[in-house]
Amino acid sequence: MILFRNDPWIKFVDEFFDSKTETTQQSGVVNVQRQENEERYELQFLVPGLNKKDINIVVEEDFLKVKYNKPEDSSSYMGTFERTYSLPEDVDDKKIDAKVKDGILYINFPKTKKKSKQRTISVL
Repeated sequence: MILFRNDPWIKFVDEFFDSKTETTQQSGVVNVQRQENEERYELQFLVPGLNKKDINIVVEEDFLKVKYNKPEDSSSYMGTFERTYSLPEDVDDKKIDAKVKDGILYINFPKTKKKSKQRTISVL
């Protein structure tokens, strides 16, 4: 599935993760897929021709920044991609992991139980 910037699915992913695009040189296509189950969220980026040394992922406070540079000798689109996502409250940011396999970058966001914002304490 190829997704364009004005595609409703991209808008959904952006809204879900409260995506903030910082500096980006995005020509053409951004292919991102999102999956979710009871235990985790997963984002999948199509990154043909890249390996792990071309990709930089940083978690800072409640944000995840994904950046990659396609090398000049890549046969596919060349350029820089950078996007910052606001993490959902139920993500365990200390257990986020990523891997590249067969031209796809997988970023896994394990869920944690939401902390209660309010609770009543009984006085003994």
